[in-house]
Amino acid sequence: MKKIIPLLLSFICALIILIFWDRIKLPYDENNLIIGNYYYNKINPLNDTIRFLTFLIAPFLVHLLLFIKFNDNILSLNPKSNDYFLIKSELNNKDILRNYYFFFIIYISLEFLALDFRLFVRPIDFFHEGTYLVPAINYLKNGNLFGSTLYDYGFFANNLALISNYIFGSLSIGGLLFIKLILIYLIKFTLILISKNIILSLEINGFLKKTFFIIFTFIIISLPDYYNPLIFYQRYLLYLIFILFLGSILSINNNKLQLLSIGSFSLISVLWWWDIGAYVNALIFLTLIYFVIHKEVKSFIVLLIGALISWGFFLILLSPESLKNFFYQSNFIYTASDYLLGIEYGIPFSPESARGTKTLIIFYLISIMLVHFNLSKKYKIFFKTKIYLNLLYCAGIIGFKSALMRSDTPHIKYASGILFFLFLFLILMFFFQRLKTSNHIQDILDKYKINLVIFLSLSLFYFFGFSSPHINSNTFKNIFYFKNNISHLVNSVDENYLNKNYNLVVDRYKKLSENDNCIQILTDDISFPYFLKKPSCTEYFIPGAQVLNKKSEKKFISKLNFSSPEIILYQSPYKLLMNPLNMPETLEYIDKNYSFYEKFNGYVFYKKN
Repeated sequence: MKKIIPLLLSFICALIILIFWDRIKLPYDENNLIIGNYYYNKINPLNDTIRFLTFLIAPFLVHLLLFIKFNDNILSLNPKSNDYFLIKSELNNKDILRNYYFFFIIYISLEFLALDFRLFVRPIDFFHEGTYLVPAINYLKNGNLFGSTLYDYGFFANNLALISNYIFGSLSIGGLLFIKLILIYLIKFTLILISKNIILSLEINGFLKKTFFIIFTFIIISLPDYYNPLIFYQRYLLYLIFILFLGSILSINNNKLQLLSIGSFSLISVLWWWDIGAYVNALIFLTLIYFVIHKEVKSFIVLLIGALISWGFFLILLSPESLKNFFYQSNFIYTASDYLLGIEYGIPFSPESARGTKTLIIFYLISIMLVHFNLSKKYKIFFKTKIYLNLLYCAGIIGFKSALMRSDTPHIKYASGILFFLFLFLILMFFFQRLKTSNHIQDILDKYKINLVIFLSLSLFYFFGFSSPHINSNTFKNIFYFKNNISHLVNSVDENYLNKNYNLVVDRYKKLSENDNCIQILTDDISFPYFLKKPSCTEYFIPGAQVLNKKSEKKFISKLNFSSPEIILYQSPYKLLMNPLNMPETLEYIDKNYSFYEKFNGYVFYKKN
């Protein structure tokens, strides 16, 4: 009965928090002028974060404290104890998974080459692809990285098309799409490495390790999807690489040179994607706390120096003007995004919150399992395994901020990748821990070569397309034509990526703006500068997200007045983020200096007076 009490009371605690979820809130900031969902509903952007952390921490502490109270055969939380739960231990370094690892690398490589790249030559998302295409045009025309574009995603992220330009010799939509596919491939590669590192550290025999690795890796490489990359979206590549390196370093006596290099991720991640930068730096901060708790002063200093050196070089190498723009952009993104884009997390168990509720339950179950796996002596789990599991849990919690900020289904799904990875691993680990104690079952599995049967079965499962509707027995024929298929994707003309109406509008817009040196829109059709082969008139190339009252509007009007385009796209049928209420002074400026000129296929153009 005593063993049930911790779980029962922590469950009751979690249930109470879920019931009172919407009553946990902070006062709304009445000084906020950014109009979005939070403005209309008077929601504080921190509400969901506080609710989420309350839900995680309170039941976890209840379970942890009661688990310690009612169990004797447990490890200690005291770092000075000989029974400390994170006491370092040596591992057998023999790599028994090498052959399987190479198979998976070959498999994902063949899978990539077997993609039908021609399927990606289709009408693009005119908004989201524009976030990559327009910054490239701006730089190629103006030659100014931080001055010509306000990076909505991040420096590397928004310049993916520019990278493809230097690889393929020309700027193209297909080149951008190919780079994004490469990033998905690298995510699969990194997931295999993380899987291999953790499973090698498990305290089970070689046969079970191989079987575990086969099952788990086949599942996780199916999560990132080339055709619909929601789980483990491209931005997560650097986050996963950081987790891989940090977990490896923390579990091998903190190699000082490697720790120094890990510190550089503080800067690299911020340049990669703004949100990933925040998450990586949060993990670095937690790592510094870990070193303080364990009195690892040298490791603390080395990691901190690594971060400071990277930022020091950055501050020295960039011009004062570029630095000014960089810090302006980082402040703008980190302070405006929540109010502009925020969607409140659904109240648990409400009709619209099925995915959100399920995700919270999984977080709770993981926290309970980690208490047992970390502290119970019943499970013999090595230091390296615990480091990776706890690191992944912290990374999953931090990365879930994306879902707490904009809590629609796609964002909850893509922010849950690490959570699904960890939950699946823990379930399989529990199962294989049980198998480890049964010599009879192990003998049967070994006798009939069950791991080989599983290996072949899953290979056929993938080969015949059960893992994805885009894979079938004929798909791998594409390997013989992959060069031609990639060439077709990269070299396809822009018209192939537009529907008929957009092609007509682009042609008309090109004629109307032939005397302009830049393109200015006040709609969500942000790809127009790319298709017209002219830069945006200001760095605020996403007006619906970047031109905001009392925050950036005056600067935008000043830049627009200086560039003074003859034609402005004023309205369009495409609605996503644009809200005229966020730019009252801009509309006043337009009404004063421009007049209606033409409406073409639903697109309204204004001309300078």
